[in-house]
Amino acid sequence: MTQPDRRMPAMYGHEPLHARGGAVVIGYALRRVLYGALIVFLVTLFVFFALRLIPGDPVRTMLIDTPGITEAQIAQRTAELGLDKPVLSQLFSFLGNAFTGDLGKSFYTE
Repeated sequence: MTQPDRRMPAMYGHEPLHARGGAVVIGYALRRVLYGALIVFLVTLFVFFALRLIPGDPVRTMLIDTPGITEAQIAQRTAELGLDKPVLSQLFSFLGNAFTGDLGKSFYTE
């Protein structure tokens, strides 16, 4: 009398996991990396636009303690930081720089 086949039967037309080898693990890892990149991108967009909704001028806030600051100096600093450009231009500039590792200038440490 022969022993019954104890291997897992192929259910629903799929072959068993062990028959596919490492393709399952590679596919899972690739999906996780892509989802992670999507989450980072969406969080970046959210933070970028949330910071634009805060009332007030960041340059004036940064230079509030500087005595004798003129409007020309404020305008110059605004242009240096790129805050005089349209918001979408700022976003694309930030994303391009962030992709190369440049996250921009700090408002407070300069």
